[in-house]
Amino acid sequence: MKKALFSLGTLFALLFAFSTSYGSVITIGGSTPTSYCESGTISVSFSATTTFNSYNNFYLELSDASGSFSSPTTLAINFSSTVSPLSGTIPNYINNITSPGHTIRIRSTSPVYISDTLAIAINGPAAAITNSSNNSACFDSTVTFNVVVTGGGTSPTYKWVRNSNIISGATSSTYTTNLLANRDIVYCLVTGNGTCPATAYSNMDTMTVTTTQNSYVNIAISPTSSSCPGATITCTATPVNGGTSPTYQWVKNGVIIPGATASTYTGTYYFPDTLNCIMISSLPCTVPFTIGRDTWGLPGTQPAVAMPISTSYDTIGISSPIICAGTIDTFYAQYSNNNGYLNATPAFQWQKDGVNIPGATGVQYITSSLVTGDTLACILIISDPRSNCMYPYRSKPIVVQIQPPVTPSISIAATADSICGGTPITFYAHSVNGGNTPGFRWLKNGVNIPGGTDSVYTSSALANNDHISCVITSNASCLSVPSATSTAIPVTVNPPAVPTVSITATPGINITAGTSVTFTAAPVNGGNAPVYQWTLNAIPISGATSASYTTSALANNNIIGLIMTSNMPCVSPATISASPVSVKVTEGISNLGGTIATTDFYPNPNNGTFTIKGAVAVAHSEHEVKVYILNMLGQTIFTDAISLTGNTFSKQLTLPAGTASGMYMMHLTIDGATSSMKFTVNK
Repeated sequence: MKKALFSLGTLFALLFAFSTSYGSVITIGGSTPTSYCESGTISVSFSATTTFNSYNNFYLELSDASGSFSSPTTLAINFSSTVSPLSGTIPNYINNITSPGHTIRIRSTSPVYISDTLAIAINGPAAAITNSSNNSACFDSTVTFNVVVTGGGTSPTYKWVRNSNIISGATSSTYTTNLLANRDIVYCLVTGNGTCPATAYSNMDTMTVTTTQNSYVNIAISPTSSSCPGATITCTATPVNGGTSPTYQWVKNGVIIPGATASTYTGTYYFPDTLNCIMISSLPCTVPFTIGRDTWGLPGTQPAVAMPISTSYDTIGISSPIICAGTIDTFYAQYSNNNGYLNATPAFQWQKDGVNIPGATGVQYITSSLVTGDTLACILIISDPRSNCMYPYRSKPIVVQIQPPVTPSISIAATADSICGGTPITFYAHSVNGGNTPGFRWLKNGVNIPGGTDSVYTSSALANNDHISCVITSNASCLSVPSATSTAIPVTVNPPAVPTVSITATPGINITAGTSVTFTAAPVNGGNAPVYQWTLNAIPISGATSASYTTSALANNNIIGLIMTSNMPCVSPATISASPVSVKVTEGISNLGGTIATTDFYPNPNNGTFTIKGAVAVAHSEHEVKVYILNMLGQTIFTDAISLTGNTFSKQLTLPAGTASGMYMMHLTIDGATSSMKFTVNK
């Protein structure tokens, strides 16, 4: 049997080539939309010019962004021989790449045919994340991820994902954490609220997280760490986890040594000089770590732990007295011998401004020649039989400050300088150059006050013209005089006083209606500016607050009163009332024909009840006075008659109960003669 010339796969390839070379058997309908949202539905109709097998499948396929179908995305599959339509869903990870670019096609499987292509636009949000560590971080370090969204609308929503797990609470455009592990994958899901509210997947950041490691430096000293002072020694730093190119900085007594940046350093030292090395590792993710007192390492420039050259612990210091100008001062060397090897007769050398002072070789130094700014130090030389070394211990220098002489002073103030008898008054002392604990002595009229030794003194038993002063005794340094006395404060004690006030009236209190009367206050112990309030019938008169009150609107039996508040010191009580005055007002009734000689009418105004009194000048044939009350419309609302007794008449009248408040006219008649007046009813 002859071998087949073509394999089955070769045959399909030839058929595929034939179908694509000589026109499309499958044609996509022209009415298909060409713009879609991510996650949206696409429906494609198509037609074919051939018959397909019953087991044929149709595939709706999407190209990549360049239009290539080398790895197409299947949007829909029709497992039948039906030719149209095919419906599917646009993926949501297209990232807003629009046509030209993506195309769609229909592919059949039996027989194999490829349709023509149709370009489509796919719209949706695009999300891209970056992080602050460029995907490489140290363990426990903080990394911030930030997502930039395009096409997401005005307020997209965010969900951050780590290793396929949604991170609770991470719903903003940034995500910060210090809990990353190596190979963690972080990305963001962004759902837009624009025209195409799809969910976009950002790129995925795969993190490289490095475990932190301790870095430090070992220091070796040659010849030994107990070399005698003045010996030249070489220190060598050996780094641990220093990386391929660590850097070094040597430090002496806490001060950086310029140029000392190699792994070794040679120098001459005296106790208690200290030397240490700061190593900066070139490895990432290193942390400082201390191993004993002679080693230190760190990835930054923090101060390192000091490494002493010697193991002796003797110390020396200088007493620092306050130095006053023109005085002789003594300084003492204060030292200790903690190791027990101090020789019986230690040697001392005092220095001024770093230079030995000739002859100043004792434990104390006495001088009067120092000036401000001089520095003073002392060197103690100790013999150590263990090493046959002589150790010079130099004290910390002190800077001399010459204090000029100061003079104490004191001033006092009081809560008041004029009081009433028995009122307490407090005095306060203010001192200058009094020191930290000055002493005080209060004096009254130049005599010490028992117990008055504080900076504050209070008394309620002072008499008029008592003088209070205070003496301060200073404990400040460099005093020109030890104490000072304040200026005395005289105290005025005012005796108690009782205020009174009376009222005078001009022209008097018996007047006719409309007469202007001036009432004047006559105060006693009112002070220089008393306050007044005039009253009418016990009611305060608005604005009547001066020493006098004038009015022409008085009515009969009005009562004028006065309240005065005195501003004189020590008065009791401060506010009093004058005895009120009652005003007698004769009503002005016109006398017609001289028949009615005098008439009294009161009160006016009234509440509808009033009294009429009067007298007639001559004898009359009638023996009564007739009364007529008219309203302002001229209507008579009330009449009555008052009998004469001799030539006088008097009667209390009451108007009808329904009489309204207002102005009324009264007529009195006898023998044809009439007198008239107006009055007011107030109910």
